[in-house]
Amino acid sequence: MTQPYSPFADLDEAARRLHAALDRLESGLARAGSHLPADTADLQAQLADAKAREAALEAAVWEAREALAASIDDIKTALGPV
Repeated sequence: MTQPYSPFADLDEAARRLHAALDRLESGLARAGSHLPADTADLQAQLADAKAREAALEAAVWEAREALAASIDDIKTALGPV
């Protein structure tokens, strides 16, 4: 015997699929959350430290470039016209 047509059958099926998808999402988020640090303040401090090191390295690079350019100019002056 076939089931009589119900206008809500498609809606009920969609609701079941949505509920199942939400369950999978919740369990996936729970698994992923267990791999994340609970204290984001530590991560923010590490990021700030890394940015400070990056800025210091960039400054050192510019100083090295300027020193190299000055050395090249000194060598050219010492060699005279070629």
